[in-house]
Amino acid sequence: MLEINDQTIFALSPDATLKNILNEKFFLLDKRHGQQYNLTEMEYALLTMIRDRVRFKEIRETICREYDAEESQVDSDVKEYMQSLFEHGLATTAESVGT
Repeated sequence: MLEINDQTIFALSPDATLKNILNEKFFLLDKRHGQQYNLTEMEYALLTMIRDRVRFKEIRETICREYDAEESQVDSDVKEYMQSLFEHGLATTAESVGT
């Protein structure tokens, strides 16, 4: 199980690329497996923060503020989403790739 705390910094895999088309369509491209994932605006925002190596605490605070969401729900949802990204090799902790 992935250990996440407020100071955890994530990084996108070098094989993962974010695409934004006119702020209307959002994609995550997995170059290693040739997969393309359609993203919601919130997922794109989250992955952009991960790409920019923002700490988990700041990710949670930003999503709560921008989407008027409850902190406990955001905490749980982001951790679950991150676990899925890790399992698919699309993200890691920044410490794993060198900060």
